[in-house]
Amino acid sequence: MSRPASSGCPLVRGGLLIAARRGARGTPLNDTNLRNFVETALVNSRLPAAGTTVRLRWSGSEHGQDAALLTVQPAGGGVIAYAMHGDDRTGWSTDLRLLLPAEGADQRPIGWRIRADDSTRTPTGQARVIAPPDAARVTVTVGGAPPVTVTLDASNAGIVRIPPDQSAVLTAYSADGNVLGTTPLPPVEVDVSGLPGDSPATRLTP
Repeated sequence: MSRPASSGCPLVRGGLLIAARRGARGTPLNDTNLRNFVETALVNSRLPAAGTTVRLRWSGSEHGQDAALLTVQPAGGGVIAYAMHGDDRTGWSTDLRLLLPAEGADQRPIGWRIRADDSTRTPTGQARVIAPPDAARVTVTVGGAPPVTVTLDASNAGIVRIPPDQSAVLTAYSADGNVLGTTPLPPVEVDVSGLPGDSPATRLTP
């Protein structure tokens, strides 16, 4: 479990949260949990609130707790995607840290491996997939198998089964069948001491 900075931290003001919610999909988060998620991302990435664009891409639930996919982007820099879940009672877990090239980041599907909600944090063999806003469908290609279409809900999110030891690639398509973007499913991050992008598990190169 990882706990964010105090919700009283001056990093996050109300205006930043309002801007972050624009275009968000899924079950709305309350201000307290959204603030905690945003503060966690800013502190972890060592980015200031001023000049950093924060976007809530999706929110829902994980293990019965609030969950979110959000991105932070400093002016002129790359996009860092964070997936988190938790609450003020049990604490918060960071499920994904991934540095993406800024170009085309909005068109990429993003996924992360769901881990057990215990001290082991063992991968469960399932992954959550979030489609980009313009996607009509998303496929997952596991290893050398043929691509399989991901069943998406109204928030453009889905769950797929992917063995923990198998690599996978997500591909998003527009309504006319063109590829919007592709993203490998990152492996589970083992060493979380560095910044996002410091290890192959936390960065995606063009």
